[in-house]
Amino acid sequence: MAGDDNVGGSPNKRLDGAFVAAIDFGGSKTAIAIADPDGRLLRQLVIPSHPDQPADAVLSSALAGTQAMMRQAISSGYRYCAGIGISTPGIPTPSGTLLSPNIAGWDHVPLRDRVQDELGANEVVLGNDVKCGALAELRWGALHGADPGVYVNLGTGVGAAVVVDGHVLEGAHGCAGEIGYSTVATTFAKDEARSLEDIVGGRGLSRTASELLGQPITAEELFDATDATAGRLVAQALAALAAHLSNIVLLLDPQRVVVGGGLMAAAQRILPALRAGLQVPPPLGPEVVASRFPTDASLRGAVALALAHTRGHGANLDGGSPGAGTGGRLDNPKGGM
Repeated sequence: MAGDDNVGGSPNKRLDGAFVAAIDFGGSKTAIAIADPDGRLLRQLVIPSHPDQPADAVLSSALAGTQAMMRQAISSGYRYCAGIGISTPGIPTPSGTLLSPNIAGWDHVPLRDRVQDELGANEVVLGNDVKCGALAELRWGALHGADPGVYVNLGTGVGAAVVVDGHVLEGAHGCAGEIGYSTVATTFAKDEARSLEDIVGGRGLSRTASELLGQPITAEELFDATDATAGRLVAQALAALAAHLSNIVLLLDPQRVVVGGGLMAAAQRILPALRAGLQVPPPLGPEVVASRFPTDASLRGAVALALAHTRGHGANLDGGSPGAGTGGRLDNPKGGM
């Protein structure tokens, strides 16, 4: 479908007649977009996926969809694809993507090579999905002007990203912000402790709630449920997230915390709980706000990656050492992008 949003800057003649493609792989869907040189989304496609779907099937459907959309862009008058940006859960490496349990077998898929070979693209750049989301919010959304800033994504899993001086930090191993692996004590778990992603992530919430309530329930449905047990489970999840967020605030003293992701359909419940749950002394106390792009920030971040890469800003995070060419950070270049 055509996009009508205006998130771009001034036209860039270096990419006159060109478009970029973006792919966002997620735990429950793959989103694809075609964008113009100003970052405006021209066409979008969403392909549902499920946890048991093999990695090769996820990738093959994404490549077929992307190829079809690239052909449509050429047919509509664009001359060529200048680059492809890819957002993926986990840490992309040349041989596979690490720390990506939501796509079975993803750690054995050489993502960049497959995309280059099957789409005939020379310019392909990869980034972590949460960091891509932060880049989109930094470039065009709620993190713009925040220094430092923190982006928290609540979806199938949970993750964070840190923005300092106009850059999204990668970390020494590309793993900055992987808060989903933090340990949380909980009275609802059978074990003494579980990961934050198990407690707060959509898949973990759904699994725990289904066990406790004796019937299948999604995380989205859980936030709307009136059952007392469901209410306690949601309250505990948000309290655990607020406690972790408090520690992040104490460490970084951010100006603003932006919360996005699919679970933010329940923003009216999530944001007040996080604001009230922050345990930090004055003068600490950042703004806690909803993202501008709650459902497609990572996809838009992949667009930003592709544009930055094709314009020589060095946002190449797709192999070798994490953050190669960027000093361990995702840049938000000034000027038209």
